[in-house]
Amino acid sequence: MAGQGVEYPIFLDLRNRKCVVVGGGTVAERKVLGLLAARAHVLVIAPLVSESLEGLAADRRIHLVRRDFRPGDVEGAALAFAATDTSPVNDKVVRAADENRVPVNRADSAGGGDFTVPSTLRRGGFQVAVSTGGASPAYAQIVRRHLEDVLGPEHGGMVAYLARLRPQVMARFPDSPARRKAVWDLLVNWETVDLVRRERWDELDRKVRACLS
Repeated sequence: MAGQGVEYPIFLDLRNRKCVVVGGGTVAERKVLGLLAARAHVLVIAPLVSESLEGLAADRRIHLVRRDFRPGDVEGAALAFAATDTSPVNDKVVRAADENRVPVNRADSAGGGDFTVPSTLRRGGFQVAVSTGGASPAYAQIVRRHLEDVLGPEHGGMVAYLARLRPQVMARFPDSPARRKAVWDLLVNWETVDLVRRERWDELDRKVRACLS
């Protein structure tokens, strides 16, 4: 397991990349759902899987192989997850991932993985990840639930609005990073977030026009 307090936080773009989950229970389900949210290509390997995973396979949202894990299964993967309740199997997955230089997450407490999976709050394109370095996933979850009450859907709306606005700012000041930064300094603030929350789009447009002028 990654050392407590020494991880390097990072968000990975896993779109259309192979990720391997070994295991078929509730822990594997959580890993799979997170990977699907990231639009990864998910390969699940287990002789027996839960009804939920069966349903995902039937809907062709995951590729399910109903057998025991083989070391070659992780070849070409971006990430691997040892998510069984059997330590020797998880050992085998970790060894295979190490040999193939694939970062691996180990779900049990035996250690040996390269990274932990944070408890994540998603609001559209806005994400907040909470980690305790594997010391207490339960504590990370209660902090995330607290943040759900604090950070509402307007933050996803803010990110979507700024994503649409970015090409306009770039086109208006293509050769002036300083001017672009000045625009963002004026626009990216809590006042704008509040306008998005209240859906005051006319006021937002006026604010943007003033900044771009």
